[in-house]
Amino acid sequence: MRRSPIATITSLALVAGAFAFAPATATPPGPLDAAVSALDPSACDATDPGHCLFPFPSDFHTVEDDATDTGRRVDFSILAMPRNNAGKPVDPAEWNRQDGFSPGTPMLSVVPGLDLARSWGVHELPADQQPNLTDLSRYLWDDAPVVVLDTVTGERHPIFTELDMHGGATEGARTLQLRPTVNLAEGRRYVVALRGMLDADGDAIAPSPAFLAQRDGEASERFGRMFAELAEAGVARDELYLAWDFTVASEMGIAGRALSIRDEAFAELGDTDLADLVVQGEAPAWEVTAVEENPQSDTLRRVHLTVDVPNFLVGLVTAHTPGHTNDTPQVRAPVGGRFSYAADDVRFEHPLRNAVEPTMTVPFTCDVPATATAEDPAVVSYYGHGLVGSRTQYQGSSGEVLRGMNVQYCSMEWIGLSMGDLPAIGLTLADISNFPVQADRGVQGMLAQLFMGRLLLHEDGPVTDPAFHDADGNPLFDNTSLVYDGNSQGGIMGGALTALSPDFTRAVLGATGMNYSTLLQRSVDWEGLYGEPFYAAYADTYDRQAGIALIQMLWDRFESNGYAHHTASDPYPNTPAHSVLLHSAWSDHQVTTLTAEIQARTYGASVLQTALRPGRHYAADPFFAMRQLDTGPSGEVLPHVGSALVFFDSGNPNPPLSNTPSDEGGDPHSHPRTDELSGVQRLHFLTTGEVIDVHAGQPYYTTRCAFPDDAHPAC
Repeated sequence: MRRSPIATITSLALVAGAFAFAPATATPPGPLDAAVSALDPSACDATDPGHCLFPFPSDFHTVEDDATDTGRRVDFSILAMPRNNAGKPVDPAEWNRQDGFSPGTPMLSVVPGLDLARSWGVHELPADQQPNLTDLSRYLWDDAPVVVLDTVTGERHPIFTELDMHGGATEGARTLQLRPTVNLAEGRRYVVALRGMLDADGDAIAPSPAFLAQRDGEASERFGRMFAELAEAGVARDELYLAWDFTVASEMGIAGRALSIRDEAFAELGDTDLADLVVQGEAPAWEVTAVEENPQSDTLRRVHLTVDVPNFLVGLVTAHTPGHTNDTPQVRAPVGGRFSYAADDVRFEHPLRNAVEPTMTVPFTCDVPATATAEDPAVVSYYGHGLVGSRTQYQGSSGEVLRGMNVQYCSMEWIGLSMGDLPAIGLTLADISNFPVQADRGVQGMLAQLFMGRLLLHEDGPVTDPAFHDADGNPLFDNTSLVYDGNSQGGIMGGALTALSPDFTRAVLGATGMNYSTLLQRSVDWEGLYGEPFYAAYADTYDRQAGIALIQMLWDRFESNGYAHHTASDPYPNTPAHSVLLHSAWSDHQVTTLTAEIQARTYGASVLQTALRPGRHYAADPFFAMRQLDTGPSGEVLPHVGSALVFFDSGNPNPPLSNTPSDEGGDPHSHPRTDELSGVQRLHFLTTGEVIDVHAGQPYYTTRCAFPDDAHPAC
């Protein structure tokens, strides 16, 4: 993520201006919920009366559907959906195309008066420090008050629990949030159990009458099944406060759209075997639109190009300007573009090509480094830009280190989350119903990125153009290999692109994390910036949490969270295997390090154990459920082939253990990418596949480290 100018946020706030700013509220069920239940008893699950959509996610809000991979289809009633301050509910139509819920979903409930620390039996922690973030192994306690049961393995899934400590949520009325510490398995059904819920006095909180009727009476078939599964796992029926089940979306339910348009587009070029890492067929149509000589001291040429990309969005309205050279994105793609499907595509996995405008022309930019020669051609790399940014980001300090190491960056705007998407983003902040626009544009944006990559490798691509040649006509970049380097949003979305790519197998995901539903309220980019219009439109704190969880279901289609099980292992069909190097700034203000750890666990990545000094991490086991890199006979960290997580430390205080941002000290967000030794490690990994210890067993203090000298002289 990358902080955008305040003027941008002001413009977004104006979009939401129709919704008067109102104080956040979180109250017991009121007349609206009662009216909804009276109008349609099937709209709300009465076992959790705190919010019509709670407990979330739940198979209560699904129906059987033999056409899907999971056998279920989401079926939200519009009456159950969050409402903005104008009273408009979220339109559930696009969500109801899903065959399950997000593999990184928060599990939400309202337990009135809950004292989470007392319920866990951990009384020494202050209220804003969640009990099992300090010890993630507590989920395995025999008497753990929260259990998430994998019904296939019969084992507990690792989670942490937190109460909503965000401003506006009030004591006694905070949403209980359970979050996976490693993503849930796709297509699998889980049962959530709450028990031993205690208030601040240590008294047991009584279940709802509707749940008591199931627990202590004759249970329905669904609840009877859950009670039996929990009993088998050692969770007694009579101690339950609440239980519910839900189904995670399938592999194709999440990624099917992206894989479908990728395979169709590359087949049109003449390449149907995308797993073999062989460039076949024709090059995408392309053009050099402008060339700048010596635009900065480390850059020989800045080349502006376009690539034609098959268009699966409906409603083109914005045209690319030929010869465009400034940093205002001109992506020929619609603000309101959506996918359409054939009537018989009941799985909604195969978007149709736009018959009227079957191609969009997308600009991108490449910088030939001053160090490139015919004898030592540049390494060609993607650059994935930050939050709602543009393709020019790599031209500043973000790309300086690797530019100086003979890397030719090429970058295009992330269609779906670039500056050109601000109008659509503003509409979403005012009404979540508009988020499907971002989801479809984001998937189309992945295809555009993939076509840029294929073009850079193709023998008939830019490698043939004089703009990329020396005076003797020799190419200045090596088109036989391609790598990926992205930061912030470019790290978050870069994981999805990596999982889909047929043309690169190594990626550095910098300032990374995944799962926006976990990181939004932990980011200073959201709090006080993009979040303000959203909070203006959605005053009720339960609606806010439900809304963020709903958005994640569709965000999975174009961010790392939805692709995490297939990024560093188990590649998708017709796709090569990949490896990733994750770089994270400890206590990052914009992308919380918590989500980088969840990403690493889900990838099965190892962790470079010496990067943080002992005791620096807030958790009792800083490497919970992660393998450490192998060491040699003298304890030295050995080169590692495969995926890995590396922390960089600038001395910031540890992050808060709540859904609030780190904001003490200077923001270390950009420090890893501007660190010289980080560049050495990144380039070595990208060119060899090895992760090496560039600090020789010492902590990874950055050059911006601000530890007190007396405590850490080396810093």
